[in-house]
Amino acid sequence: MPEHDEITPIRKQYLQIKRQYPNAILFFRLGDFYETFDQDAETTSRELDIVLTSRNVAKGVRIPMAGIPHHAAENYLSRLIERGYHVAICEQVGDEPVKGLFPRKVVRVVTPGTLLEPGLLPSEANNYLVCIVPGEPDKAGIAYVDISTGEFAATELADSDLSSALRAEMIRLRPAETIHPENISLPDGLPGHFSPLPTWRFEQAYCQDVLLRHFEVASLDGFGLRSLPLAARAAGAILQYLEETQPAALKLLNRFSTYSLADFMALDAATRRNLELTENIRGGGIKGTLLEVLDNTVTPMGKRLIRQWVSKPLLDVDRICRRQEAVSLFFENGLLRAELRAALKPLTDLERVINRVAGGTALPRDLVAMRSTLMRLPALIQLVSDNYPSLSGLLRYFEPCSEELNLLESALADDPPATLHNPGVIRTGFSAELDGIVERSRHAREWIANLESVERERTKIKTLKVGYNKVFGYYIEITRANSNQAPSEYIRKQTLVNAERYITPEMKEYEALVLNAEDRIREIEGRIFTEICERLSASTARIIGSARALAELDVLASLAEAAAVNGYIRPDVVAEDVLSVRDGRHPVVERTLSGERFVPNDVVFEDGERVRIITGPNMSGKSTLIRQAALIVLMAQIGSFVPASSAKIGVVDRIFTRI
Repeated sequence: MPEHDEITPIRKQYLQIKRQYPNAILFFRLGDFYETFDQDAETTSRELDIVLTSRNVAKGVRIPMAGIPHHAAENYLSRLIERGYHVAICEQVGDEPVKGLFPRKVVRVVTPGTLLEPGLLPSEANNYLVCIVPGEPDKAGIAYVDISTGEFAATELADSDLSSALRAEMIRLRPAETIHPENISLPDGLPGHFSPLPTWRFEQAYCQDVLLRHFEVASLDGFGLRSLPLAARAAGAILQYLEETQPAALKLLNRFSTYSLADFMALDAATRRNLELTENIRGGGIKGTLLEVLDNTVTPMGKRLIRQWVSKPLLDVDRICRRQEAVSLFFENGLLRAELRAALKPLTDLERVINRVAGGTALPRDLVAMRSTLMRLPALIQLVSDNYPSLSGLLRYFEPCSEELNLLESALADDPPATLHNPGVIRTGFSAELDGIVERSRHAREWIANLESVERERTKIKTLKVGYNKVFGYYIEITRANSNQAPSEYIRKQTLVNAERYITPEMKEYEALVLNAEDRIREIEGRIFTEICERLSASTARIIGSARALAELDVLASLAEAAAVNGYIRPDVVAEDVLSVRDGRHPVVERTLSGERFVPNDVVFEDGERVRIITGPNMSGKSTLIRQAALIVLMAQIGSFVPASSAKIGVVDRIFTRI
């Protein structure tokens, strides 16, 4: 290996940066490519099936190299992230080289749990980053965050069978990535990729200080963390991890909540699997699941929320009944349901778009999508605010966002380019400075376009031509035979065999306007675009509130649609020890029957009965009946209607299945 002083400056720069990110693949920006070197290059070549080449870094020394085009990076990134790799994105910073070398720095580290790019995110499910902090033998803290939606919450588990409780919660969350102290081992069978971190990052006092500084508060009591030290450590560790990998995402996390598993029906991993709530047993897809039956949502926000509802049945009878009232509204009013679903369908993923805006990663097309959605909000509010008491609580958070819409309508062009690399993003009339440059540029182009005819007429030289090349810019060319007729203000620039080329001070002024205008326009539009995003970011809480209200409306209408299409009834959910289902049907199996009718069954427990034993030959439907009873109870406790002719269901706090 050569001495450090013998290697090239660019190699020195690479090694200095790589030393800071030893556990990530470093995408090192060189021109229009991200290059990887050494072991990173071999890994990248193998995983992405691209050519492995080499690069000279010192006399007689070549190193492995593999590169990907900058414009296609997202596609390659997604394949590396799916395999659990971390990728550090190193960009050129500044417009001027320092000692012949452009400065570079890592702008973010892409990991499975810290994605913001729309092309890398699953639109129908949350992309959770989870942190697990074990404590006493029967306790553990869990925090999770989805930086694409701003959801941030934590809890503590206390269970004699901690491994099972931990596995159940992880199966519910289905995180993309989990961080944990490097000195502990997690139970087998947990989903997602794992990123162990140094133990000191989970120290209680340090984590609490991180939380206090982030939320700018003097105490964590208001977040419900006073008696949840393990949850506080998990939440603090997540913030530290984001500060290293995706620092821009921290400004998205302005809300935090704690939750208790005692607020929801307990469903262990085996129960979720056997009942096929959100994933089927065969391949993990949605086909043949309860979620497939109930999910008639038409927005990405609604699809994520209904998945959460199916995974977290309620225990509070009042909350269940409030959901039922809203579902009843849309069930009984088919026209209202159809109008609402039609109005929701064109909406963009407002929840994720505003978080990209706040995180500084939004593109013009994101603001166009937001504008289109905000334009539709007043009509939506009018549609559902017509004295419907069952929706009053939800509509408290539904803002029309008229100020934000006015900003987008006045600032953004009707059909802007997809990115800021091309001019035309900002509407004419919004910025006097930008309009002035655009107008001067247009005038300069017209002046140059007319120059040849004007000068021919003025000088009477019919062979005069106006041309352009990259070396001299614009010039006036006169044949050698007519060069003696050149006006005195013409400045000779170049002599050719048969012609002379000239410039004039006025022409050079217009040339500078034309050649510099596009860069200047891009610079001003970039600055204005950033200012627009900053103004919208100040309204993040309002827009998120509206987005979540839209998601809930979508889910309520979806449950009503499922009830109407499949012939469900509203169950009577009570805080009593009762289970009485008449003419019950399996919600999934009945949809798979072709040309056959599902034979309904009663499930009725008389007073004092606790157990019933089902007997019968193989393939007679015993397992189907057991699953059917469980699914009907679960559907009732998420607020859905159920497949039966009548049902009275006492709230249950847990479902067990080992079928």
